[in-house]
Amino acid sequence: MLKEMKAETLALLIVGAGPAGLAAALAAAEEGCPALLLESKGEAGQKLRLTGGGRCNISNLAADDFAHDHYYGQAAFLRPAFRALSPEALREHCQRRGLPLVCEEGVRLYPRDGGAEAVRSFLLRRARELGVQLRCRQKALALKTSPEGILLQSEKQTYLARALILCGGGASFPQTGSDGSALELLTSLGCGFRPFTPALTGFPLKNAPGSDLQGLVFKDAELRFNLPSSRSRRAAASFRGDILLTASGLSGPPVLNLSRELSEEGASFSISLLPDEKESSLIPHLLSLAHENGRTLCRNLPWPALPRKLRAVALQHCGVDPDKQGANFSREEAARLASILLEKRLELGSRPPLRSAMLSRGGLLLEELNPRSMALRKDPRIFVAGELLDIDGECGGFNLQAAFASGYLAGKSAAALLKGRSCP
Repeated sequence: MLKEMKAETLALLIVGAGPAGLAAALAAAEEGCPALLLESKGEAGQKLRLTGGGRCNISNLAADDFAHDHYYGQAAFLRPAFRALSPEALREHCQRRGLPLVCEEGVRLYPRDGGAEAVRSFLLRRARELGVQLRCRQKALALKTSPEGILLQSEKQTYLARALILCGGGASFPQTGSDGSALELLTSLGCGFRPFTPALTGFPLKNAPGSDLQGLVFKDAELRFNLPSSRSRRAAASFRGDILLTASGLSGPPVLNLSRELSEEGASFSISLLPDEKESSLIPHLLSLAHENGRTLCRNLPWPALPRKLRAVALQHCGVDPDKQGANFSREEAARLASILLEKRLELGSRPPLRSAMLSRGGLLLEELNPRSMALRKDPRIFVAGELLDIDGECGGFNLQAAFASGYLAGKSAAALLKGRSCP
């Protein structure tokens, strides 16, 4: 409920001083519409500090390659936002205004110096230069629309704005202000949504490897996800790359990219350590390797794709005595070992909590928005951007690019609305 108090009137109000909110504020200010930016925590950009382990993978040059959808079937929604601010345009914008970037692996953009803190400082400096006002410890509590404007109540003040941009984030790392409460503001207006669930997190395993095997890496492995075709538009998906053993389960890029599916009922996951091999050729190869090293104990044989520390565990798992000599390794045992190397079904433990995920899946349904402006179809004076939207991307800079671009388009669109122009 909005409290009865005199409202402060203004043209543009932005809720959430994360990547999307800061991008929106900069974009609007560049058009001559400096905004008031509200942040629920004591300072802006707290979650930004955590990105990329503090290095801040600010964007990915492949994000707008729509032939390869990096947003789980939703990339088309971002076309207008990426036209407004492409990854290349973001790189040029940063470098021209004093934030040098470096490109790694041909596509990943990072700040050359200073990591995430350098990005945060750069955005806040630009906001000050452009006249953006920032007020912290002003959590948004209630929202109401009226013919006179958009009424928003914070912890300290009620505001009446001609236009509002909501960039309050998802529901991961709530201690940074991204606690899911911004979505409640939209649902109070009758907007449709998908509940927040974890994304970009590790896989907990029922029989976790333990600390003694922690840090082992399966090079170029493939993680596979399956759902009954009746349950999903994408009945099966896979990601390939290095998969890391942790004390509680699995991590690494393929794991992070498929972790969003952990919340799907009936989902199953498997790992292939040799995704290019076939059973018909692998069994003879394993048998030959053992017999050619007949006096060597099976635990010491260089089995493909298995780190040394894991060999005895893997052999025991498929019923092979690790201390038998290679000469005694049978074809049946080779078949059992081949089966787990080619596809091992994962037995998952308890689902990871949302608060510890790097990102959340879910949010405002995309059909509630006009993608050409990021404005609500119900009320085009309200714009939404960033992780608050029901769109998430793969790890590697894709999510920050989406946040910056959607925020930038929302800021440009809000400025156009306030100036009586059509949206960009």
